[in-house]
Amino acid sequence: MNDLGMHVLHVPLRLGWAPASVYAVLQNLVPERVGPDGVKIPCDTYENATLLCTVHEAGREFPLALATKRIDPGQKNTWSLRATGMDGGVEFSTRYPKTLRVMAVDRGEQVWQEVEMGSQAGFPTVTGGTFETGLSDAILQMWAAFLAERAGELGDRFGCVTPHEALTSHRVWAAALQAAQSGTAVAP
Repeated sequence: MNDLGMHVLHVPLRLGWAPASVYAVLQNLVPERVGPDGVKIPCDTYENATLLCTVHEAGREFPLALATKRIDPGQKNTWSLRATGMDGGVEFSTRYPKTLRVMAVDRGEQVWQEVEMGSQAGFPTVTGGTFETGLSDAILQMWAAFLAERAGELGDRFGCVTPHEALTSHRVWAAALQAAQSGTAVAP
């Protein structure tokens, strides 16, 4: 879970949304795998994890749902984020990287709209805004963020995972293991 978990927690932790409690449902869908000698051996890796967390921020409490899915038919390395409130919301998924879904209240109705975006990155590229972002673009953006952060020139751009965020992620996923075993919410 932890290798996928940092991806899920990067944005929430950067926004200051560290879980105060974690309840987890874990799935071990492939309990045995073939070892190097061709004999089946037990596998204790949880393929899928769904966490319902409580976050305390600015005197308020709100739920944060996290999910990692190593086995998710129909998806290929998909990452998504959805944040909703009483008056609006946003949703983004790497499955549709040019689409940002935005929810607003219009005459009492909650209306979801889709905004088609071009290729927009934190660091300028030679690729124009009418092109689609690909894996090579994403890797170059990660390198640019790392080098800019190292040089102290990140500015207001989204940076790399910090050691504190990585430690917090480890604590959240360890709490998820404990929560799944006990059937109760656990503090990270």
